[in-house]
Amino acid sequence: LGLPSTVYPRYMQQRMVPEHLVGDALRGWLLVHFQDGHYDPQGRLAEELLYWGKVLYIARCLAPELEPHDLLDWTEAEWAWAEANERAIWSELRNEETLYTRKRMDIQRWTSDAPFTKAGAIPQESPDRIGWYIGLRWVEDHMARNADLDLQRLMAQKDVLPFLQTYRPGS
Repeated sequence: LGLPSTVYPRYMQQRMVPEHLVGDALRGWLLVHFQDGHYDPQGRLAEELLYWGKVLYIARCLAPELEPHDLLDWTEAEWAWAEANERAIWSELRNEETLYTRKRMDIQRWTSDAPFTKAGAIPQESPDRIGWYIGLRWVEDHMARNADLDLQRLMAQKDVLPFLQTYRPGS
């Protein structure tokens, strides 16, 4: 791509492809639109994952033709890895100490741009921001079981517990 590797590491450069442009723009717009009143920078990991899950779910509703892996700036293989390993990811994440931590460094391990997710026993074969994927899966399962819930009411829901109660890993 010709971008300086001192500013943009190789893994970032590899993501800068036209297929990701719509997803990036949509995520950015939703983040700006839903940050106030919906995002708590001092929140727990579970709340952060739920926030990202909502943003990604709404983005999928607004652009249903967009491939889900493109929405996350992943390759098809990375999406397939997340699907194939969802139960193991959830097993690693669901520990109460992990899921309800407020430690920013621990939260970032699940949600930050990186070559892979650097959390717990998640292997280096994983895509980064695997927590976003789990948040999306929480919201997808919750919405599938609550067909009367519209997007505005979805965003207003702050409690993570109803999402965890409807989540079925690997379903």
